[in-house]
Amino acid sequence: MSEEEKKPRKRGGCLKLGCGTFIGFIVLGIIAGIFVEKWEDEDIEKCNAGVEEVCEELLRGDSDVSSEITNPLYKETFLEKKKNMEELKRKKAEEQQKVDALVTRMAICKRLIKENLKDPDSFKVLNSITEQMATGIIRYSATNSFGGRVQERFDCNKL
Repeated sequence: MSEEEKKPRKRGGCLKLGCGTFIGFIVLGIIAGIFVEKWEDEDIEKCNAGVEEVCEELLRGDSDVSSEITNPLYKETFLEKKKNMEELKRKKAEEQQKVDALVTRMAICKRLIKENLKDPDSFKVLNSITEQMATGIIRYSATNSFGGRVQERFDCNKL
């Protein structure tokens, strides 16, 4: 027997290492989350006790701690920050709805164009989705009845 046949082969070495690393990162993330939460709770207590530097630091942070702040000098400031953050989220949601509506509109428009072609499989869009959304115009090419490629544009705003 050769030396290679005598040695037992290890199985799953890379897989075990990868899974172990993944689990290690998850555990580290959980531990870090616990410490961050603990530090934030300590900072809230300090702010409520009157340490202005800590209150200012909490204001600059991303967390909403407005319901936990009892310091009368900062309570209104934290509530105003919360209100501003909610307004910003609402505006972002509205913007996303507008973008989603435009994307849907452009997809419907392309489908209508394609359905009305002699050879729907020859349909190719020539301009970018960004340009389409900005102008509402789809530039496309397709083959005509004679097999020649022609370019056209369609204004989806007129639908």
